[in-house]
Amino acid sequence: MFQSKDLHLVRTLAESGRMADAAEKLGLHHSTIFRQLRDLEESLGYPLFTKADQRYHPTPAAEQIASLADDIDRQLAGLERKLAGAELAPEGRVRLTTTDSLFYDRLMPLLADFHQVYPRIQLEILVDCRAMMLNRREADIALRPTNSPPETLVGRRLGLIQTAIYAAEQRLKRNDWINLEDLPWIGFEDSLGHLRSARWLSQTCPNIEPVIRVNSLHAAFHLARSGLGLALLPTFLGDPCKELARLEKPNADWNTDLWLLTHPDLRHSPRIRAVLDFLADHLTVG
Repeated sequence: MFQSKDLHLVRTLAESGRMADAAEKLGLHHSTIFRQLRDLEESLGYPLFTKADQRYHPTPAAEQIASLADDIDRQLAGLERKLAGAELAPEGRVRLTTTDSLFYDRLMPLLADFHQVYPRIQLEILVDCRAMMLNRREADIALRPTNSPPETLVGRRLGLIQTAIYAAEQRLKRNDWINLEDLPWIGFEDSLGHLRSARWLSQTCPNIEPVIRVNSLHAAFHLARSGLGLALLPTFLGDPCKELARLEKPNADWNTDLWLLTHPDLRHSPRIRAVLDFLADHLTVG
């Protein structure tokens, strides 16, 4: 008989394609994952995956199991959302996901005041540049820069995030302003490749080989501040920093909207409503 752990195992391996990645997501050792998959296939009497090019490829049976796991998660999440919507007072846990730059420089200064106003709401902040799935209840609220918010979510546009090129004053003095491609750059790791500014850098200056790549705008900010190289940064990070100089005005092509998003089933929950309203009233990016 199938157990819930079997469904999640098959879906996670089907999504990741690698035993080690699946083990990390499930919080298990890869040998445990391998043993569980072997036992499951033996009990079923047929394989669920084929292995080629060092990846696990799901068979049609595995794809059906993964789809079933998604259906069950959606149903359970829907039930949880409906129960959450029946609350009468703003109390309980709220999981909010956002990026590191927004958390440290915009959200964190507001948290003490929020706790004073809503002491019975326990915020759980998930600082992650990945877009978490609100439909699966990985988070209740997302504070995210995006120009295309998912149609399955509801929310508010809080403002516009502008981006510009910054460098430490000491770096500019050492180089006396030469061609951009001749200066050292702080680049972005693939997980930030979706940023408009990152795409511009790779397309406009294809010959640039960054001195370092990071998966965090907050890390890029501190590296630029230290004088390591130029960085593409949100103006809410770069402009207030006295050690950094903006090389030119923000490029409108890099503009990104800031959205506060949640699932439709949760928007009337008092605890979710309290967080949404507080952030909409107090958070700025200008």
